[in-house]
Amino acid sequence: MDALGERRVLEEFTVTPFFKKHSGHMPASFSISAEIEETDDAVIFELKHPALAENDFQVDVDVNMIKVSFFFGEGEGNVFKNTYHTPAPIDLKRVKREDGEGFVRVIALKMRG
Repeated sequence: MDALGERRVLEEFTVTPFFKKHSGHMPASFSISAEIEETDDAVIFELKHPALAENDFQVDVDVNMIKVSFFFGEGEGNVFKNTYHTPAPIDLKRVKREDGEGFVRVIALKMRG
């Protein structure tokens, strides 16, 4: 088991969608990095992709999971969706989201015992 405060890489992979229409500015593939960190009082989740703009990510938080999705390119098949389970239950009333160019970060305070 990881010690508190240690950052864990959840995913680091390349998605290569099969585009029906190719356009010159769209990449054929891209890499995504997802990390989660547990501290004494919070769970911190971060998803990174350098080509995505602020607020491109949709994030839904539940007590034991964080769901992330975003669209890239045109068409229904060009969507990334994944669910990440948190290492501890989180308080849904104390969740903060930070967006920037190429990343989304969720800082969720743990449920109080």
